Order: sequence, then C-alpha cells, then structure tokens
Amino acid sequence: MSNGFQPAWIIAVAQAAESPLDERFEGFLRDEREALLKFLRTRLPTEEDAQDAVQESLIRMIRYRDSEPPEAWKRLLYRIGVNVANDQHRYARSHHAAAHVTVDDALGATSTDEPTHDEHLAQQEELAAAIEIILTLPPRCQEIFLLNRVEGMTYVQVAETCGISLKAVEKHMTRALTALRAQLGKRGPSAS
Repeated sequence: MSNGFQPAWIIAVAQAAESPLDERFEGFLRDEREALLKFLRTRLPTEEDAQDAVQESLIRMIRYRDSEPPEAWKRLLYRIGVNVANDQHRYARSHHAAAHVTVDDALGATSTDEPTHDEHLAQQEELAAAIEIILTLPPRCQEIFLLNRVEGMTYVQVAETCGISLKAVEKHMTRALTALRAQLGKRGPSAS
C-alpha cells in the first residue's frame, strides 16, 4: 500500500475486516469499483442508491476474500451487487416507497414510461443471467465484449486498445453474442 490518499471505501472495507487487506484483494476492489458502480447505476433509480449498493457490495465481498480463489472474485462481486440491488428494491417495496409523493407528482408532472416493478425484476433477472454468461467466456472474449458493450468503444477502438485486428474483434464479439443468444434463448418462452 502506498503512503498516499486512501479512498474512504478502502478504509471502511479494511476496518470491516478487522485485518489489513492484502494488496491483491485491495487492488481488485479498487479496479472493479467503478465498473460495478456503472453496472448498478443501470439497475437502481438514483445515483445515491447505486453508490450505497457499491459500498455494501464491497463490504460484503470481504467475507469471501479468504474463502474464494481470486479468479472467482469478479463473478462473486457482481452476484453480490445484484443481490444488494434486489434487497434495495424489496426494502423500497415493503416500505411503500412507490406511494411517496414527489414534488413533481404533487405539481402534476407524471412519467408513464417507467417499467412496473415486475418488469424491472424480470429485467434484473435477465441482466444477471447475461452477466453470468459473459463471465463464462474466455478472458480475452470477455474483455472485448465489455469494452464494446459497457465502455461504448467501437470495434476499431477495441482493436487498437487490445492490439489486435478488426477481424479478431469481430470474431470475439460474434462468439460472445452467440453465447448470449444461445443461453438466454434456453430460458423459456419469453425469449424469442
């Protein structure tokens, strides 16, 4: 650990574990934090909820630091993140958060394009299944898929970043998309 500024979440995670984090685990948490935050922003209604979910996920991840091998950490962290997001939704539902009136609602502003709770849960389940499929891809294929679909890079940018040909990027993307279609298609009648 360097003698510089330590983000508050690293300090909180280290204190929660009551032991110093080894550098590899700490580096993993630091490296995955922003990607997890970006992922949870799409699943939760507010930035604050996403930030809270990331913090909770990182703290829960501490439990598995010594019991899970490093190659399982990423999959486990995202599974924890999905569970934390689902916990937040259940909490909001059980506390009738949807019944609370906002200033916009009181003034007559309404939004009709928000998904229902059931639709939102179905989307979350489908996204969780897609993440599990992506995590089973070979590391290079996974990296290329995430650079394109999560980071928003074009195939040309991905090729330049990874130092490979455009054809290789296309091959990896085809492999990833084929795996997603095949596995998500097996999930039942809702898949076309």
